[in-house]
Amino acid sequence: MNGENQDQLLLFEQYISKQLDSKAIKDFEQQLQKDPTFRESFRHFLKSKELIYKAGYQEEKAHFESKREEMTHRHAQLQVAQQRFMRRRRLMMMAAVFVILVATVFLLIPSSPSATPEELFTANYEAPEVPGFLSTDQDSLLREAYLSFDKKDFQDAKRQFEALDKNTFTPSDRSEIALYEGITALELGEYARAFTLFDRADQHQQQAEWYEALSWLKQGNSQEAIQAFRHISAQDRHYKQDASKKVLEDLGQAE
Repeated sequence: MNGENQDQLLLFEQYISKQLDSKAIKDFEQQLQKDPTFRESFRHFLKSKELIYKAGYQEEKAHFESKREEMTHRHAQLQVAQQRFMRRRRLMMMAAVFVILVATVFLLIPSSPSATPEELFTANYEAPEVPGFLSTDQDSLLREAYLSFDKKDFQDAKRQFEALDKNTFTPSDRSEIALYEGITALELGEYARAFTLFDRADQHQQQAEWYEALSWLKQGNSQEAIQAFRHISAQDRHYKQDASKKVLEDLGQAE
């Protein structure tokens, strides 16, 4: 265990035992909110403390059960058995603490990513197909925008999308247009604009969340990507839940 981890474990212990002054407590809680790695380390520390407490509880339970069974034996035998048990208990507690501390160190050391964010973007990104039926009497600009999108002429698709009078469409159609226009912006590297458009795709939320998470990968922003994929993987009915869990594993963030 290196000095940095020891200092962090000491800080965690001082915080939960209320040994910090008010300024240090405020700094600690602000770091919890802003630093995902620090927050994850503190969560593992609390889990380790809980395991230690449970280990002690189980040992105490075994002690009292053993003592109750031995009350029928002679006093001398009870004393001998009790002394043996106490020695064994101390050894077991020392072993349990050692195992938990070693496990904590491994938990605090993040797994190495198996691929870069850019590689994961390439492996997971695929532009969706355009709506299956484009009527000739459909809004001509929208039809041209979808056709340009399908041909991967994203500059022309952007021009056509921007020229649309979206007020003439139903809320569902506007949501779908926002999704495709957002993906067009993503293809062109216009990330801020893509995020704004994904927010408007309120009736296509799951697809928008997936492409927004992918956009963080394309930008090489691992921390934002991890948060986005965790949000998706926590939704049992999300159509990309399993894919998000796989991306997290490849980023060294398996849960």
